[in-house]
Amino acid sequence: MDVVRRLEQGRRTSARLSTLDALASALECSTAALFTPEQRAAAEPFLTVDGIRHALTAPEALGLTDPVEPTPADPAELCEQMRRVWALYQDGAYTQVTVRLPELISQARATAHEGGAEAQVQAEGVLATAYQAAAGITITLGHKDLAFLAVERAMAAARASGSHLHYAAAANFLSWVYRRQGRLDDAEKIATRAAEAVEPPWSGANEEELAVFGALLINTAGAAARSGGARRCRDLTAVARSAAERLGHNQIDQWAVFGPGVVAMTAVNDAVELDDLDLAHHLIGQRPTTRGVPASWRARYLLNCAHTRVELRHDQQATAALLEAHRIAPEWVRYHPQTHTTMQTLLERGNGRRTPDLVGLAHRLEV
Repeated sequence: MDVVRRLEQGRRTSARLSTLDALASALECSTAALFTPEQRAAAEPFLTVDGIRHALTAPEALGLTDPVEPTPADPAELCEQMRRVWALYQDGAYTQVTVRLPELISQARATAHEGGAEAQVQAEGVLATAYQAAAGITITLGHKDLAFLAVERAMAAARASGSHLHYAAAANFLSWVYRRQGRLDDAEKIATRAAEAVEPPWSGANEEELAVFGALLINTAGAAARSGGARRCRDLTAVARSAAERLGHNQIDQWAVFGPGVVAMTAVNDAVELDDLDLAHHLIGQRPTTRGVPASWRARYLLNCAHTRVELRHDQQATAALLEAHRIAPEWVRYHPQTHTTMQTLLERGNGRRTPDLVGLAHRLEV
């Protein structure tokens, strides 16, 4: 593998996330363990997921005991709490989410257990979303097995809620967890089946259904790109783009993040996964509309912009993209391996490229 040889020889210090994940999987270590000791110190999380772990593995989660501490909550208030926590999660505010999520899960579980029929249905929907947030945080921090447990809980809660939207959203998260684990065939299979199940009639689709369907398509396209399936990725993206045009705006809710701007941003991400830097550079030049898109999604796009520009030796633009990503989602950016590899490349190219802003960010992230 050419990129591995160049990394070993010191002729290259950055790599795509898929490459880092594949190397870590082959070596049976975490992605962060591939970095130098200084990089590992910055990449390893200082957050604890103990509260989330306890909420996922408590006896009442298995139905072995009744919830003892929390009392059933008002379903409307429970949904509002989940909306706020979900927005924090989407913006990458992981510290706040890890503090608030365990109690929210406990309250929703108590409501699902002891509330009336309507309250139970709403509580299961809240649990489905809460477990997805738990899966997202734990997979980001490297707890892959715990993330799989969380998404399994999300699937079960979605079934109990009776909502096809909750179920499709949970399936999308399952596909994403498989993708992060390097199980690309499973990731593509799950997202494809879920998209087929939820595909709405084009003439009568509501916004939520269309957004969930489109989100599943771009996730499937991402899995195809990571496995090197350029043609399939392109075909899936074309269908997703049609769905986004039908939707007409970026739709952001508890079930999906999707719309014209989202498709354009993820097309850049997929081009980077396929190592097609010319295409990525071309798509970046089209300036996707990111208005309303959550901070973590915009930051992911900006990291791919930075990676592309570093590889093309447009260092000033790469630095600007890194700084903007950190400005809008500082906590999320800290935990993403691509931040550290891209910054390391910029820093190693010589003092002439080390702007004060870049040096300041490197100090803050301990790179």
